[in-house]
Amino acid sequence: METTFQKNKGSFKYKMILQQIMRQQKKLLDFQIPFEVSSGNSNGVSAVSNLSQEAEQILIGSCLGDGSLISPYSKGVYYTEIHSINQKEYLEYKENILNKFFVIKHRIFEGYGRNKNRFYYEIRSLDNHKLKTYYDLFYKGKNKTITQTNLIKLKPLGIAIWFMDDGNYNYRTNLISIATNCFSYQHNKIIVDYFRQIHNIIFKIQKTKADTYFIRITSQFYENKFIELVSPFIIDSMKYKIGCDIIKSKKFKSELKLYTQKYYKENRLSILKKQMIHYYHKKDLKQQMERYFGEVKE
Repeated sequence: METTFQKNKGSFKYKMILQQIMRQQKKLLDFQIPFEVSSGNSNGVSAVSNLSQEAEQILIGSCLGDGSLISPYSKGVYYTEIHSINQKEYLEYKENILNKFFVIKHRIFEGYGRNKNRFYYEIRSLDNHKLKTYYDLFYKGKNKTITQTNLIKLKPLGIAIWFMDDGNYNYRTNLISIATNCFSYQHNKIIVDYFRQIHNIIFKIQKTKADTYFIRITSQFYENKFIELVSPFIIDSMKYKIGCDIIKSKKFKSELKLYTQKYYKENRLSILKKQMIHYYHKKDLKQQMERYFGEVKE
């Protein structure tokens, strides 16, 4: 015998069944396909091109970061990347390795508009068929895309390149973040899942004022794990991105101390009010405080 439920009556049993269905749907939405790690090619050469593993990781990390693959017509693809002149040494490092597999040229140029009087360093390859495979892997139309397929190709060197491109170390908060702003929320979720499942490192998705997203580590434990993962591949000129800039660190600590002292001095009365309200909630004490301090707002 089947039991029927009338929705308009709002019966308790109907509500219970509806909640159970919603929970099952949520589980289906939260279900994540696990990442499958491929063993790769044992001879140190990429299976999809004749790039070395080192060159391939630099290319993959760059595609996730500041590098771009551009296909102006159906068959031609070239690689380009631009940084401030201050990171010239970093781009030269990439250039020296990639130049062994396809022709890379560079130039120094001055910005224009707001960036006038600022100088930039650009590296750019000639069109090369070896890059077509990576273009198909990282681009959907003209836009970069994130999938499990391209993330699973990452090794620690590739992650380090990505981090040197888009990573940041906040010397005020000692927190690490990666600027994944060019990717959607769903893409950022795939990235977060990748780090959690493959490296057991927890990133959290944060939203910017411009309604874009980036990822950040908010735990010292996972931050140490991440730094341990990438630090062997961070070149000297970029080590400030993993908190190794002693001068900058001392400067921020000094500035923070001065700011704290100044803030306390300027807001001492307000701070004392809040402390008293926090620890003592008795009505008669609040009336006494208002007698001395004026109106007290909780």
